[in-house]
Amino acid sequence: MRRWQILGLAVLLAFSENASNLNAQAARSSDALIIDATAPRHPLPHFWEKMFGSGRAILSLRESYRSDLKSVKQITDFSYIRFHAIFHDEVGVYSEDDQGRPVYNFSYVDQIYDGLLANGVRPELIVILSDINMPGMDGLSLLREIKTRRPDLPVMMVTAYGDDERRRQAAEAGALQFLTKPVDFDLLKEELRRLSGAST
Repeated sequence: MRRWQILGLAVLLAFSENASNLNAQAARSSDALIIDATAPRHPLPHFWEKMFGSGRAILSLRESYRSDLKSVKQITDFSYIRFHAIFHDEVGVYSEDDQGRPVYNFSYVDQIYDGLLANGVRPELIVILSDINMPGMDGLSLLREIKTRRPDLPVMMVTAYGDDERRRQAAEAGALQFLTKPVDFDLLKEELRRLSGAST
């Protein structure tokens, strides 16, 4: 019995010492959280409660994925689906012929969206983020192609080279934003919030 009391006391002392260290670290921290109770208020949309998370877009072509999607839709009646890489190489949107000329194929993209629509999920493109330097087709060419087909669709360009000439070309081609790496995620989140709000 005495052994357990000593062990319990040792644990209590270790916990107290750790708590003291944490309090000391917190006291030394220069970060401060300021809450303005008079700031304008707005409702917090609980969009995550209506979202079905996914992986790469190409996975939605699998029969097992579509079966799971249908089951989850019936049970939860979610409104949004989130996936990435809709224009990835594996979706086959871009290739080149024997002379090196670009060839576009949106067959798999159509099948991806048709599969969602068949299960009562209506997809909506809100924004496209594209790097400028990509193998094959560069981002500026993709931007021009997107604006030819969907002039209303916002496109943000991302690059490690934020020179004035690329910025000028992106602006002339209709880019909404020109983001340099490392990306300013605060700016990106603010822009995405604005676009998401405008689309509802």
